[in-house]
Amino acid sequence: MDLLDKEISDQFDKARRGEMRGKIVGGIRRFLAYGLKIVSVGGSFAIAAKFWPEKTHQLGWVVMGAVLVDAVFANYKRLIGEVKAGYAYKFLHERISSDHNAELAPFLNDDSPATRAKREDLKQKTRKALLEGNQAIAKGLAAVDIESLESIALDNKRAVQPGERNF
Repeated sequence: MDLLDKEISDQFDKARRGEMRGKIVGGIRRFLAYGLKIVSVGGSFAIAAKFWPEKTHQLGWVVMGAVLVDAVFANYKRLIGEVKAGYAYKFLHERISSDHNAELAPFLNDDSPATRAKREDLKQKTRKALLEGNQAIAKGLAAVDIESLESIALDNKRAVQPGERNF
């Protein structure tokens, strides 16, 4: 296996790992998000309906904890970004594999120098497409990560600017 083949293999592996990460992280975050919503809504309903009047105080703490954890850790922008990235890696892998195989098929039974050159060109094209696709998805995920962190931070967008009034 030459260096180019290794690079292509590494980029395909990166896309497959990205797809798996999207599925796993998305699934965990989705489970956490739904679970915390159920606890907070169900607990609030139980308090309002006075199902357990002697446990109202404890239920209030549980609901407050669920809302806090949900607000801080179950960031929905990040959840959506992870799931989108997982799908993007999947589609990248499928598209590049399909395109590569379709373009390679006519050259499989011919080992002439011209055909070898065309196969090398195809490898370069495939490597470039994978690298650029993986980088674009990673950059998009990084942007979502930064945006999700900014949304939970007490940033200057929400703060009163010098010379402004807050009423």
